[in-house]
Amino acid sequence: MTLAELCVRRSVFAVMLACFLVVLGVFSFRELGVDLFPRADPATVNVNIKLPGASPEEMTTQVSLPLEEALSTISGLDELSSQSTEGTSRITCKFVLERDIESAAQDVREKVAGAARDLPATAACGKRPRSRTSRSSGNWRRWTASAR
Repeated sequence: MTLAELCVRRSVFAVMLACFLVVLGVFSFRELGVDLFPRADPATVNVNIKLPGASPEEMTTQVSLPLEEALSTISGLDELSSQSTEGTSRITCKFVLERDIESAAQDVREKVAGAARDLPATAACGKRPRSRTSRSSGNWRRWTASAR
């Protein structure tokens, strides 16, 4: 006798089998650990550059474009965006999920330091960047380079 025949002949057995599977699924779901879920917050690094008195067009051509060209060569970079306003430029680098925030931040630091020679003298990168590594929305870093 197959399982299908048994369930047709004994309907109470079929109902009890279905209830057992539902209860087993509920208990299994409750015991599912959070560590089994993948990390879904990408590493993000923000670079802020200040150049007092510069127009948004000047910030784009003299600051954002040279830095974007240097930063675009970093491996694991998923998205690169910039926003220029009067006297300020902000570049956001988002990396793939597998990328470690520490190594991504180090790569960005090296590329910004290398591209500093192409920036105007008054927008040179500062010696002590500010950085943070924890925030409720995920991993991120921020550097601010101010005029000397």
